[in-house]
Amino acid sequence: MKTIMIFAGLIFYLLITGCSLNDIESSITVANSFLIQERILEKPASSAESDINHLIKQTAWDYISEESKETIVGEWNEASVEKASYEQIPIIKSDKRSEHVYKVTFKTTHDALLGPICLYIDSDTNKVIGLNARK
Repeated sequence: MKTIMIFAGLIFYLLITGCSLNDIESSITVANSFLIQERILEKPASSAESDINHLIKQTAWDYISEESKETIVGEWNEASVEKASYEQIPIIKSDKRSEHVYKVTFKTTHDALLGPICLYIDSDTNKVIGLNARK
């Protein structure tokens, strides 16, 4: 019911303000982020943490090229996820600073030579905002 009310409010807002496509995309992103956070907060802490970690791993996995995916050791969902800060990101791909950054690390067959694949995800937008340089 909350979800219906949120989307109804969003549609009403869009109709009243007559906004551009960018505004609509921005509003939908905010609504999706809110709904993801709401679904996560309704669950027990361990389940919520598991869900956010899975979503973050999936975002990182989808970002990686097919060639790089072939070098991943084990399954993609075995990647490690840890909280990080925006200041820790070596190569930043987004101008938008985020307070909710997670680092996803995939072990690869080339770790000794290049290091692991590390991506930084903004959990508010569920997008890759940075990465580590591989040697």
